[in-house]
Amino acid sequence: MQALMLSNEKVAEVVEAGAAWAGSPAEVAAALVLAKKAGIDPGKVIEITSVGGARTGAMEVRGPRMIERNFAPHFSVNNMYKDLSTAMKLEGVRKNGH
Repeated sequence: MQALMLSNEKVAEVVEAGAAWAGSPAEVAAALVLAKKAGIDPGKVIEITSVGGARTGAMEVRGPRMIERNFAPHFSVNNMYKDLSTAMKLEGVRKNGH
């Protein structure tokens, strides 16, 4: 809200009301950087987005680690292999039609 109060410009809705926010790691990082540059405590962004329709697991889990600048991996190589194998199989199905 502080960012909006600092601006006299019109605020426009850019997504349909109720649209989901995917909350990917890149989106979480962008939100935290934007908040910091606007003079808003990134911890407050996490607090605000942890309730209601704005709630995302990505912000709740990754947000605090990003603020602490903790970029240690939290995903096993086995899971990464499984996910990449599945993605490659799906791509093969998409390309070959079966």
